[in-house]
Amino acid sequence: MKYIFMYFIVIILVSSILLMLNKAISMIKKKDYEKSSPFECGFNPITKANLPFSLPFFLITMMFLIFDVEIILFTPIILYMKSYSTMLSFMLISLFLILLILTLMFEWMNNYLNWMF
Repeated sequence: MKYIFMYFIVIILVSSILLMLNKAISMIKKKDYEKSSPFECGFNPITKANLPFSLPFFLITMMFLIFDVEIILFTPIILYMKSYSTMLSFMLISLFLILLILTLMFEWMNNYLNWMF
């Protein structure tokens, strides 16, 4: 127990020393509007570079990504169905599909599937 406490003290000490050393050695950067603005062939930018994006579009994208990953995880079960027993493969597929349906129902109940809120 004594060695674990000493280990944590050494970790905190080394981290603090590295942090202070980094602050002492690093350059102080000034905020420059010209360097932070986007470059459009020498002209001033017409629109803002960081326009806000649509939150419903982001939610639809995240749902697509989640379902896409779930389908990718589903393909090895299909490929290895012959090596598993019938009952085990049935239970795996059933569990996977139940989770997929529950996720879809959760998104439907929270109105995440509507494009406009």
